Amino acid sequence: MNMKKMVMMAMAIILLAACKKDSSTDAFLMDDLASKMNGGKQVTRPMKIDIFSSPNPDFVPSPCVDGGGFLFTSGFFVNGTATHLGKIDAKNSLGEDVSCKFVPGEKLILETVVAGQITAANGDIIYYTGSDKLDLTDIILGVSPLGTIVGTWTITGGTGRFVGATGTLPIKGIIDASPPTGGIFRVTAEGTITY
Repeated sequence: MNMKKMVMMAMAIILLAACKKDSSTDAFLMDDLASKMNGGKQVTRPMKIDIFSSPNPDFVPSPCVDGGGFLFTSGFFVNGTATHLGKIDAKNSLGEDVSCKFVPGEKLILETVVAGQITAANGDIIYYTGSDKLDLTDIILGVSPLGTIVGTWTITGGTGRFVGATGTLPIKGIIDASPPTGGIFRVTAEGTITY
């Protein structure tokens, strides 16, 4: 190979490396551009999340009444990724079960009301509330440490570019009650966010 070809290949590699950008930054810039093109008005966009919980050891469990008895619920950290947020800042993404009750029926379904926040890597926050249904039948009967979770989370505002944000995320996933961390979940959702 002659020297001229080697120099051209080296320059091409340097040029490609210099042009590479962080894809999450590109997504944030495209979101800002969409809002500017709409005269600064809010724009509805598709949103996907792929998240999992981890226990919050500093959370004081809150009791929720269940037919005269008490069921203690816990708080959790939210980990994973979401469109418009990128990699989630798990230290500052929290949730908790605000209330819960078992629903009479053949299956052991626990309905919970949840609330929390999901924080983007850049510090912008999305606030959410939701209602979930957890099928704990196999867990409580000792058949399996796994159960299912479905629900709808509603975006109720935020900080940074998410001030005044709204949206809906229908979630579905699994609960894992295996020791030692029992009670963690993994969910995905495809919905919308307006900001």
